[in-house]
Amino acid sequence: MRDPYTVLGVPRTASAEEIKKAYRRLAKELHPDLNPGRADIEQRFKDVSVAYDLLSDNTRRAQFDRGEIGPDGAQRARYSTGGSGGESGGFRFRPGAGPRPAQQAGGDDLFDQIFGIFGQRSAKTGFRSNGWSDGDDPAAANDIVRARIPFILAVKGGTHRVSLPSGKDVNVHIPPGTEDGARLRLPEQGPEGLDGRRGDAIVEIAVAAHPHLRKEGRDIHLNQPIDLPLAVLGGRVTVETIDGPVTMKVPEGTNSGAKLRLRGRGVPKPDGQPGGNQYVTLQISLSDPADPELVAFLRQRQDQKAKAG
Repeated sequence: MRDPYTVLGVPRTASAEEIKKAYRRLAKELHPDLNPGRADIEQRFKDVSVAYDLLSDNTRRAQFDRGEIGPDGAQRARYSTGGSGGESGGFRFRPGAGPRPAQQAGGDDLFDQIFGIFGQRSAKTGFRSNGWSDGDDPAAANDIVRARIPFILAVKGGTHRVSLPSGKDVNVHIPPGTEDGARLRLPEQGPEGLDGRRGDAIVEIAVAAHPHLRKEGRDIHLNQPIDLPLAVLGGRVTVETIDGPVTMKVPEGTNSGAKLRLRGRGVPKPDGQPGGNQYVTLQISLSDPADPELVAFLRQRQDQKAKAG
C-alpha cells in the first residue's frame, strides 16, 4: 500500500480542505464510469478512496504521521526483544520468554486456519483484557493485535495482513459482515508459556468508516444527490455499491427522500451468496451557483400562475 499523501498528491503539511479537494478531483478523474474496462484506473480509484479515508480522520492521520499505523490503517506492532518481560507498545509479554518465531502451521498464510469470533473460553486459555489467561497462568498467555481494516473488506470479507508481536506477518481471514470491535482468534500464534505451550493471538478489529456507504445489519445504505431536472423528468444515475458503480433508473417526478432498492447488494452471507440489500435514498441537490436558465423558467412559470389565478 502506497503512502496516502503520495496517492492523493498532497504534501504532509496539507490542510483538511486541501486533502478534500485533492480527493474530489481524483475521484472524478478516476471514476470507473469515465474509464470503462481500465482495471488499472479502477485500482487507483480504490487506492484514492482508502487514502482519503485515512487522512480525513484527524486521529488516524496523526497516528500514521507518528508511525503507529500503516497506510492501510493497520496497527504497526511494537514488541520487546529482551527477556525481562513487561509491556511494550500495548502488548503484554510473559516474563522470561524472549521472542521466538511462531510455529509454522501451514506456512505464513493463515487463511485456511479457521478461527472463531473471540469469546470462546476454556479454563486454561480464557482471555482477559490484560493479555493473561484466567488464573494468571503464564503457560496460556495471549497476544493482542489491533487491526484497522477498510469498510469494503469488513463487508465482503477477505484477507488482511497483520504483524504479530513476535515479528511474524500473517494473512488473517476476515469473515463477511465483520463488525467493528470483533475479536478473531489465531490459535497457538501467541507467546510460549513455561510448559512450552503457545497461547493465542487475538486480533481486535476496527472498521474504517466509508466516505459514502454505511452498514445497518445486513443492508447497505447510501444517500445519493440528484439534480432537479433528473428528479422531475426521470432518467438514470450511477451509484456506488460494495461491488463498484451501478446504474439505476430514477422514476419521473421523484421527491427528495425517495428510496430505491438494489436487491442482493448488501452484506453477503457467510457462504458468499447474496445476503442483504442496498437502499439508495435520493436527495435533490441544486447546482451552486444556480442555473440561470432554470431560474428564468421558474420565474416565468410563477408569473404565469399568478396571472392565471
